[in-house]
Amino acid sequence: MKTDSELKQHLQAQLDIAPGINRENIKISVKNGIVTLKGKVASYAEKLAAAKAVKHLDGMTGFINEVGVHIPATEQRTDVEIADTATKAISCITTVPMETIKITALAGWLTLVGTLESWQEKEAAEEAVHHLTGVVGVNNLIAVKSTWETVKGAGKDASGNQASGASIQARN
Repeated sequence: MKTDSELKQHLQAQLDIAPGINRENIKISVKNGIVTLKGKVASYAEKLAAAKAVKHLDGMTGFINEVGVHIPATEQRTDVEIADTATKAISCITTVPMETIKITALAGWLTLVGTLESWQEKEAAEEAVHHLTGVVGVNNLIAVKSTWETVKGAGKDASGNQASGASIQARN
């Protein structure tokens, strides 16, 4: 098991080599294996990149991301501009039906609401907007439809008959 100081050194090294991160704006503290990132960055994408660079490293017992986003004046956008750009970005994803998603923006925070068929679609919608200029955060409240029909059809052959030796059990 790594000591807190060893873990901190390893995390600092990870941030130093991670692309898209201004390391000088992020401070790391470690106590009993719990890692905390603090500071201010210029974009939500940079905040996510910092978290991604460190949150899965061995030796951590917990992760707290207290990094704030402070958009530079030259990159600030109105909520209408952010929502419009987000709508266009999600519309470009051919696998995500935009008509099932509602987007709101408030003080740079995007909220995505609606229902999609899969977790992959939900993640794709969020990934399409988290890097947009002016975004300080994303609340992805998109629901994923039940996969009951998929489970119900599992274990059947091409003609719809139960395949030999197949057994399906589903629990709530």
